[in-house]
Amino acid sequence: MEDTDLLGIRDFAKYVGTKQSILRHYDSIGLFKPIHRGKNGYRYYSPLQVTTFNMVKVLCTLKTSLRDITALQRNRTPESILDHLEKQEAKFDAEMYRLHESYAITHMYRRLIREALSVDENMIIEKQMPEAPVFIGNENEYNGTKSYFKAFTAFCQYAQKSNINLSYPIGAIFADIDVFTKRSAMPNYFFSTDPRGLKRIAAGHYLIAYTRGYYGSMNDLSARISEYANERNLCFDGPVYSLYLLDEVSIHNPDSYMARISVRLKTPERTRQRN
Repeated sequence: MEDTDLLGIRDFAKYVGTKQSILRHYDSIGLFKPIHRGKNGYRYYSPLQVTTFNMVKVLCTLKTSLRDITALQRNRTPESILDHLEKQEAKFDAEMYRLHESYAITHMYRRLIREALSVDENMIIEKQMPEAPVFIGNENEYNGTKSYFKAFTAFCQYAQKSNINLSYPIGAIFADIDVFTKRSAMPNYFFSTDPRGLKRIAAGHYLIAYTRGYYGSMNDLSARISEYANERNLCFDGPVYSLYLLDEVSIHNPDSYMARISVRLKTPERTRQRN
């Protein structure tokens, strides 16, 4: 090959779509060297080196370390590249899983906060709710030594052992409206909204109400719910669910936390069946 066929570093950088500084760095670490050095110290590259550089670019795109690329290019075989690609693919699988989970948590908090900012918290509404996957902990025990927070800690420990991500919002379940009315700070169960949970909150027609305050503080909400239901001859069907739309993640003052309380209503058909 004639010297006239060689490319200076500026032209070669344009040719392969990279920066001159990257070519200089690759040269300094022995990863990709010019085919010739002029007496003036200038670097010169052969057009044939494009194929070698393309190998380096591909492996960089696959987030291969420069040290590994250097080792691979010296004695690369289909088997060695295949082994490397399989290892990289496993890393990408793990990264995509973490990214997907981070996205899901972000989406859930954004949805809850948007709901909190859009509702009239003094109103009680009826709404059709879809089925929702949840992870439900063991039944809480309350006695002289166990409080709300001790029960919550026990739930978190159990959830972690079950590989549940506690960054998802956590809510509480009361067995029925009577339990919620009598002891709103002592739920029967805690649940995580981690979608890997094997339990389901049933779809249906729900009564929805909101209240402000720290965890377990429901103010006069149970009385408001009962009054609303009595005035409309509504009957409750199953557990009461409490989930905080605004908590320490999104608001500074604990007294301003906002909880959403939901309880499924009996439809006329279910009422007749049970009667």
